[in-house]
Amino acid sequence: SPVANKKESVPVTSLTSRLKQLRWYQWLLAALGLIYVIYIALSYLYLPDKLKQVVESDVSDLIGRDISVERFEFNPFVLSIKVGQFSIADKPERPLVGWHQLFADFSFWGSLFSWEIAFEELILDQPEINIEKRRDRFNFSDIIERFNIEDASPEQPAKKTPIALEIFHTAINQGVFRFTDLSGNTPAHSNLDDINIAVKDLYVATGDEHFNPFNVKARIPGGGDVQFSGQYRVDPLYVDANVVANDVQLATFSEFIENIIPMEVSNGLLSVNTKVLAKQESEFQLQVNQGQISIKSLALDDEIVDPPMLRAESINVADLTLDLLQQSVTVGRVTLQGITLNQWLDKEGKPRYEHLIVKEMVEQNKQEIKREETAQPEQKESGPAWDVLVKHIDLKSSTLNFSDQNEQITVGHSLSGINLDLKNVNFKSDEQVSMQLIAMLDEQGQINVDGALTLLPFSMNLNYQIEKVLLPPFSEYVETASFLRIEKGSLSVDGNVTLSAEGSMPLNAELKMVVDGFQAEDTRTGKPIIILQEFKLHNIQVDTNKRSFSIASVIIMKPEVFVEMSKDKEMNLATLARSSEEQPQAPDSKKETETDDSADWAFSIGKIELQNGTTYYTDKSVKPTFKTGLHSIALNVGQIATDSQQSIPFSLTSKIDRYAALNIKGTLAPLNKQPGFVFNSELKGLEMPSLSPYSATYIGNNLKSGKLALALDYSLQLRKLKGNNNIVAKNLYLGEKVPSEKAINAPVALGLALLRDIDGVIDLDVGVSGDLDDPGFSVSGIVLKALVNIIVKAATSPFQLLGSLVGGRADLGDIDFPEGLAELDEDNQERLKQLVEALTQRPQLAVHIKGNAADQDDAAQLQKLRVQKLVAASRKISLVELQQEAGEKDWWTVKGNRKALSKMNEKLKLPTESDREVQLRAQRPQLKDDELEAEVYQQMYQDVSGKQVISTDDLLALADRRALSIKQYLVDILQFDHQRVSVSKTSKSELDGRIIKLEIVAR
Repeated sequence: SPVANKKESVPVTSLTSRLKQLRWYQWLLAALGLIYVIYIALSYLYLPDKLKQVVESDVSDLIGRDISVERFEFNPFVLSIKVGQFSIADKPERPLVGWHQLFADFSFWGSLFSWEIAFEELILDQPEINIEKRRDRFNFSDIIERFNIEDASPEQPAKKTPIALEIFHTAINQGVFRFTDLSGNTPAHSNLDDINIAVKDLYVATGDEHFNPFNVKARIPGGGDVQFSGQYRVDPLYVDANVVANDVQLATFSEFIENIIPMEVSNGLLSVNTKVLAKQESEFQLQVNQGQISIKSLALDDEIVDPPMLRAESINVADLTLDLLQQSVTVGRVTLQGITLNQWLDKEGKPRYEHLIVKEMVEQNKQEIKREETAQPEQKESGPAWDVLVKHIDLKSSTLNFSDQNEQITVGHSLSGINLDLKNVNFKSDEQVSMQLIAMLDEQGQINVDGALTLLPFSMNLNYQIEKVLLPPFSEYVETASFLRIEKGSLSVDGNVTLSAEGSMPLNAELKMVVDGFQAEDTRTGKPIIILQEFKLHNIQVDTNKRSFSIASVIIMKPEVFVEMSKDKEMNLATLARSSEEQPQAPDSKKETETDDSADWAFSIGKIELQNGTTYYTDKSVKPTFKTGLHSIALNVGQIATDSQQSIPFSLTSKIDRYAALNIKGTLAPLNKQPGFVFNSELKGLEMPSLSPYSATYIGNNLKSGKLALALDYSLQLRKLKGNNNIVAKNLYLGEKVPSEKAINAPVALGLALLRDIDGVIDLDVGVSGDLDDPGFSVSGIVLKALVNIIVKAATSPFQLLGSLVGGRADLGDIDFPEGLAELDEDNQERLKQLVEALTQRPQLAVHIKGNAADQDDAAQLQKLRVQKLVAASRKISLVELQQEAGEKDWWTVKGNRKALSKMNEKLKLPTESDREVQLRAQRPQLKDDELEAEVYQQMYQDVSGKQVISTDDLLALADRRALSIKQYLVDILQFDHQRVSVSKTSKSELDGRIIKLEIVAR
């Protein structure tokens, strides 16, 4: 209504008039109030959204990543701002950078009056940073590349005046830092969470001397915390801080190590307490003082779970000092307590730690070495060397365990109770490091090492003692290559070794080695094969520079060796080494051809002594088993040296079967002329019945008695062997016969009897020779063959041997009778005389006679003798009278004999006397009457004889008469013992001639 409108317009007029009445300061206050209202309105209503839009849009475009902010809260009254739930995107589940809330409180008055940017507080709650390494890039590399685009303008920007910044209180609460390494074979992760940082009065300004305290704390995932506290200045840089870490679990960082070395840190607590001073003056200085580092319960593992690779109770580093400017590091003491290291060789013979070597690093090293070898030498300026000093390194109560994954090795070894003490460890030239080591090998053998080392240039001089190291635990290594098992024994070594880095790093060693109570057995039989009381090597010297190796003396005390020949004639010692098929084979690998320079080494042994030794020999190749022994063996060998041209003297004394003395003395050829030797030996008083197993096998008889003496003289030169064996056997007689398929088919008993003289002694000289290059060469085989040949030859040619005894003929046993007769002529009588003379020297021999005759040789004469006997019978006279009557004329020239012969001719109806005369005159008219008559009766005698029949019995009778005539001459005329002469009847099958071959037999 008009009334109403009039009422409403009054205030407007009143307001206008009032405004006109306002003074200037009132307008100013009104303006300021309005501005403040707008400021408040913008702060709460506009600015948060605008800042959110700028960050999520403009800043996101600038860095190329999505940025999200949940809220901005600005307090216009105190000039503070809160930024909540900020994140820069990287992965859906995890941002690159983010935080729960950022609070900044600007100090207006502090900035106004100090002419600097000042903040009362800068607080960041629950920040989160997630870094990833991918090959050669990080997950933020793209952001950095955006800011690294160079300015196209060549002009240098004008130097800006630095702005001072001061924050009175800075804090980071419950921060998280995550790092992931994807560049290795296995992703590695590391987290730092619950990071708390507190910094008071943070001040950054050039040239300002104001120091700012700080205190940074962080809790490590898995346990432990880290704290950095102290004071700092940014420009010029100055940081004086205490670094403290308590029980940081190293397993948290294991994945990073695994990407470099295939090794896992499965446990370990790291503690650090040290002071760090860093400052920038004319040069950058960094000092670490009062450093204390401790690692407890360290556990390093590889892919093998059991046994673990390394365990350490504690590792402590005390009084660590580092000065970067002076390039010096000093450590008061390093203490390693309870280190346990487990090492082995795998099935291929490779050590456990070999796989820890990074192949890429090896290849890089090889390439670097190759580049250095091919590159031209360059003059390089080398800076001063670092001065490193560790005053004391102490390894206590530690253990090294060693095993072998070879299936044939079941016993491991340990070096326990290791206590190593090193003092004054440094890299100064010619500075010595003292060293002392004490340890136990397999909890039995004591090891002591002490001496000094020099690291630059490297050299060492160490004394060491190894006492009573038991050898049986190492037996399996011997068994892999042989059938030898070590049952007992201990090793002790005492020596000194020096090594220098000069030239080819010459090594000099002097030592004494002793093996006590050694015993080894043959695994195939379970029987001992060698036992020795003591084995000593005195004054062993090795010089790698001179390439020389020497031993002053080798002494073997009371060795016992058990030698056994199997049924198959295999010697146990000769077959101890396993064949290549039986030994474990390493996988095929490329073999690099290398020059074998071992021949360039010179070695010498001053002397070799073997005292009171025993060798037991068993031969199962004969039945019964043969057993003997060499007792009280003493062996002495003179100096042996590669550079000596002198012969090597040696001697050996022993007793076979405890009583038969054996002595050998001779010389060995120099090493460069081996094989070669000259020696003579003597054996006396060996009881031969003990050799019955051999005589039974190869002769077919046991030995009843006998003592053997030998004198041997041998030489070997240019691989040609020559030897002379003087064999003397006294009272050697065979015993009972033994069936044997290997026995030689020869009258050995006769041979021995022939060789045995009147005193019962067989004295033989057997010469032998041979060539070592002959595949069938064998010294024992040559000697045995020569000896058997002598015996067999004596048995098969006895009269040759007997003839040699009297300097007579070799055919003493051949008695040749005239045709049809049984009388001995003078020649045969002389033979029998020589035979008796020889048999007198061989009283154990006897003569056996068996007659002989033959139709071809004796029948015609027997026919004539029969005619003579018939004529004598008809005249009533004896045959002797008949033959004596005629004298030197033929018996048929006697008139009475002609008359009897004519009657026999007539009776046989042969041509008469007149008929024969007519026929002869017709054939031979020149004959005279007396010649004709002689021819007639001679012809008649032949014809009548031809009609006589000579039977086998006649021949056998002749043979018997001949045998009897020999015996009678031996016994009756030569007075030979009739008990040593025997005659046997001749059989038809044995008739073969006029010669009777006497037979010599052993009584």
